[in-house]
Amino acid sequence: MNGLVSIIVPVYNSEHWLDRCVKSILGQTYHNIKIILIDDGSQDGSAALCDEYAAEYEKVNVIHQQNLGAGSARNAGLQYADGEYICFVDSDDWIEPVLVERLVSGIADADVSICGYSISDDSETDSDSKGTVSCDRLDVLKRMLMPGYPPEEACYGYLWNKLFKKSIIEKYDITFNNSYIMWEDMLFCCRYMAHIENGTYNYAMSILKSNNGDPSSCNRYTFAYENPKAGEAHFIHTYMGDGNPLPSFEGEPAPVAIEGDIDAFTSFVWENLNEDNKVSLFVRYIDIATGAYESRIVNKNK
Repeated sequence: MNGLVSIIVPVYNSEHWLDRCVKSILGQTYHNIKIILIDDGSQDGSAALCDEYAAEYEKVNVIHQQNLGAGSARNAGLQYADGEYICFVDSDDWIEPVLVERLVSGIADADVSICGYSISDDSETDSDSKGTVSCDRLDVLKRMLMPGYPPEEACYGYLWNKLFKKSIIEKYDITFNNSYIMWEDMLFCCRYMAHIENGTYNYAMSILKSNNGDPSSCNRYTFAYENPKAGEAHFIHTYMGDGNPLPSFEGEPAPVAIEGDIDAFTSFVWENLNEDNKVSLFVRYIDIATGAYESRIVNKNK
């Protein structure tokens, strides 16, 4: 495989780290790459450095914009990207010479390729890499969202450890939501995962319980729903009822119908919570296709 990989790097006040970052990308063993540096209104010398790289290296392209945030910068990079694959690198990181080559090799029969990473403080490096595994979409989502996986098996919701197919991003108009101050990378990854493998959607939920009433030991129980029925969700009750001590949840999550708009559903859930125990409720509707969302918060004591 020799498809073009567009590597998108949002840059903001990164002059101390940018040279190591860019040089590590230029040093890739996989040569068919396009590097897109997006200067997000930097106030230090980053913008000038970006221009110097573009003047010196044919593979480097630069976009300058006012400071709109990392999500907006990445969206600008997506608009300018070419080729078959998209890779994201943060400007304060650097990548191993074989990173792109191995990610491209891993995506040959898949829709996303994910790698491990190392944390370094310049004196010591800690790596979480562990061989190669093949996962389906549900397994990837669990490894991204659910706690309990050891670092070498977790996928996380980061961008910089993944290679994406540009065709999927364009087909479903997957972009970054600029209204998110944080977690915009996680939302992007979740939206991407929702559209692979014929676009079916899965979700999982979990509850942490004491081990047969022993608070010194806890077990996590996960319930996964693959290609669920539209309009049907599931609800976990923290406790089964009153008691001393309070009896923990048992059995399967209860099915709950999602009907009407967000206000109707919020009212339905709030009115069915125990009057003596309910304190507040947060509800958010997210359009998986577009990332648009709306939220409602209800407090007992206004």
